[in-house]
Amino acid sequence: MRSTSGAGFDFEDRIAAWQLVKTLAGEKMPGVDGIATKLQAQVSSLGWRMDDLLLTGEHDGVTRRLAISAKGNQQVSASSLPSDFVERAWEHWRDPQGPFDPHTDGLALVTIGSNSDFDEAWREVKNACSGADKAIALSRIRATPRQARVFDSVQKTGAVSKGSDDETIALIRCLHILPTDLQLAYSETENQALAHCRRLLVSGDVADADDLWQRLINIATDVRLTKGTVTIHSLLSQLRGKFELVHHPDYARDWETLANITADYTARIRTELPSGYAVPRLADTATLQKAVAENAVTVVFGESGAGKSALVKSVLDGAFPSFTQVWLGPEELKTALSAARRSSLPLRHALAEILNATVRPANVLVLDSAERIEPTEFVVLRKMLQSIVPGGAETGADAWRVVIVTQPQGWDEESILAGQHAQLVELKPISIGEAKVALAKSPALSWLVGHEETIAALTNLRTLSWVVKAGAALGTNATGLASHTAIADRLWKYWTQDRPDVQAMMMRLAHREASFERSFALTDLAPPDTVTFAQRPRELPLRLNERSNRIEFEHDLAADWSRFQYLKQISNDTAQWAALASNPLWTNALRMLGQFLLRQPSPLGTGWDVARRSSAE
Repeated sequence: MRSTSGAGFDFEDRIAAWQLVKTLAGEKMPGVDGIATKLQAQVSSLGWRMDDLLLTGEHDGVTRRLAISAKGNQQVSASSLPSDFVERAWEHWRDPQGPFDPHTDGLALVTIGSNSDFDEAWREVKNACSGADKAIALSRIRATPRQARVFDSVQKTGAVSKGSDDETIALIRCLHILPTDLQLAYSETENQALAHCRRLLVSGDVADADDLWQRLINIATDVRLTKGTVTIHSLLSQLRGKFELVHHPDYARDWETLANITADYTARIRTELPSGYAVPRLADTATLQKAVAENAVTVVFGESGAGKSALVKSVLDGAFPSFTQVWLGPEELKTALSAARRSSLPLRHALAEILNATVRPANVLVLDSAERIEPTEFVVLRKMLQSIVPGGAETGADAWRVVIVTQPQGWDEESILAGQHAQLVELKPISIGEAKVALAKSPALSWLVGHEETIAALTNLRTLSWVVKAGAALGTNATGLASHTAIADRLWKYWTQDRPDVQAMMMRLAHREASFERSFALTDLAPPDTVTFAQRPRELPLRLNERSNRIEFEHDLAADWSRFQYLKQISNDTAQWAALASNPLWTNALRMLGQFLLRQPSPLGTGWDVARRSSAE
């Protein structure tokens, strides 16, 4: 039975810990191209003769491995490599069915201490063998007796030749001798490891670096004795609860991109009305706070303009300030999930890979306007969510929580969550009392408080916000503001300044937006619309995203209201607008059209009665 403790295993664990430090720092594996993403211990069962440690990484899309034999004493002499190491190297070389690939992999011997005579000779032999002309390489090696003896110690075991000159040169290219002073009373390698640990920590604290180094040694021991394998992602998951690490170099730029996207996105979410007053919503806040705290996945749903995004932002900022937030709208999500398009954000890695490489112990991913996620994205989105919150059960020590913000229509829970548990939180309109308090805080509109019909139409928080922003421009007469559609019509005139060119542009863009075209490139506008946009009224809820040079509606409800204006144009053609009912992005506008028609008098009763008779015919 193989021993599991002792000086030799302590040396092996320290070598493994040193390689884990380099992995966290994004350094290349010794002797082979590529940064390690996985370390394994005791790998003889996988067919490796050098079975103490195995590093696996990737370079230019090709998997590369370094098998390490760790020996806690000096193994080389002044002019030779140890015969046992050489014997195992040739066994790998002669085994075409084995795991070793001479074109991509390396075989390393790590020893305590160095032999200066050997180091000099081995360096010259390696340099000679790295050239393309093998004849010149061999002549240079044979010209120096010590180099020749080192070469022979690889080519021959005793008097038995193991391979030709060409084969020996090719094998030497794969061999790496790595002396170290770990375990010595004074270890420069350990000092380097501790210096690396300081750079890996946000604090840079010496005591924290000592703790990190000891934790990595313990992880290496655990890998050797029980787990067998540790990946960069599992390593980070074991460390981030105790240590505040800097981002891994491979993912640092991606995290900067996600932080910028999140900052841009949340900067546009208003948590208070234009008057500066914030509706308290204490019960909703408490419900959402509890849901996020206790569940890995929370779905916040409600009608457009109910204040869902604002509530999520307020709760996350207020109750979970230590959480790293990542916010993605449907357009950013679609781009981030696409291997072909993510570089435009720019992201270098798959979204799931980036999120799993977080160095923070607590994180939250917010998917906003989820009803607008295209069905073609469901499969890849589902896989991503399963990767960061496996099972989606009540949260424990997992690093991620997910909050999905959506309208009821268009939300396909089964296709996206596929049975994962999610806590549902419904956000209803604010109360009439809350709307009255909000209006009373706006001097220009306080006169509306006594008009119950108008107040009832202002329980949608986004509509209330627009009315407060318009202020005195709406006049001082509540006549004509007794319904949701009437308020939409009044604001439509205010936004567009009654300009037909602006109204036509808004309706065209809203029609495009209903085809899951979330934003519009400036270069895709028709020339007249380009001029109109440049000369648009200041109040228009249409903005230019300067980060992407794309035009966006300020809010989903603005697009809905613009589509409502388009539907009014075709209200007499029931078949044309009824055909739009299958698209969930037309639902709100069609509902408004129905409300509008119910208020239109007709010899048959109302405009809705006319539409029903037309559809029946």
